[in-house]
Amino acid sequence: MLGPEKTWWRVWPLPLAIVVCVINCLNGLACAQTWYAFQPADLTIYSADGHRVVGHSHYQITDVEGGAEIRGEARYLDGESDVERDRIEFTSQDERPRLAHFSHIFFLANGSMRMETEADLRTGIGTCNRYEDDGTGAVTRSVQFPPDTYAGVTTLIPIEYALRHGQSDDIRFHVFSCAPKPRIFELSASVDTSQSQWPLHPGNLVRMRVRPRLGWFTVLALPFLPRFYEWFDPGQDWRYVGGTTERYYRGPSVQLVRQPLTQAEGNPPTESSAVPQLRKPPTDEAMPQFRRAQ
Repeated sequence: MLGPEKTWWRVWPLPLAIVVCVINCLNGLACAQTWYAFQPADLTIYSADGHRVVGHSHYQITDVEGGAEIRGEARYLDGESDVERDRIEFTSQDERPRLAHFSHIFFLANGSMRMETEADLRTGIGTCNRYEDDGTGAVTRSVQFPPDTYAGVTTLIPIEYALRHGQSDDIRFHVFSCAPKPRIFELSASVDTSQSQWPLHPGNLVRMRVRPRLGWFTVLALPFLPRFYEWFDPGQDWRYVGGTTERYYRGPSVQLVRQPLTQAEGNPPTESSAVPQLRKPPTDEAMPQFRRAQ
């Protein structure tokens, strides 16, 4: 039944990051064959049509006991910003990392909170807080998280893991999203062979089509589903180079690009891609509601 949830297909932001290279194994595990890592990454955020620069984002990773913590900050030209923190854990060097904790906070241009999302996969608790003019809409509920559940930037993990292991079709995994309440969705990613060139990034790339899985209803719904794509570079060990996402549930769609084209490489967007001097989002100390994963 769709009913009031007709927009279920818009709730899975993919979102903002680069997945590349090698990461140090923790707790003494041998790391020669470890496949997965993040490197510090800067991305340019474009409008949905790719014609205007609307913001910039930066991601970094820090080793912590048993895994790593990913922190991302996005700043928009309209003054809005958001901060994401993810805790991933390594069970063995032969398995892909699992998400343990996810938090994403969105700020208005005046520095006040717009929305806060959080998922603690160890305790099975999901939280969705919206700060509206008429008060805070807060929902906290128990969630049955499948082992392959990801959120935010970590949604890239199962796709890149599969590509590096030779799988390019029907890559399945689950995502957590506030839609607007805490919910879990199953997605499927497959290579789209119709296009290998992307105007916003040079090179011969691979485009992955990502869609929700709806059981037998998927076949009937396909003509009506939006097309979301993520781009990877097979020449650089399947590095993520960009894609489409929504900033938040029912928010504006944007395109994320690791490195915009230069004048010599093609026709760039109409606005400069230079990182502007924007007001920084509030620090951790200024965010009492933010609960960092322990």
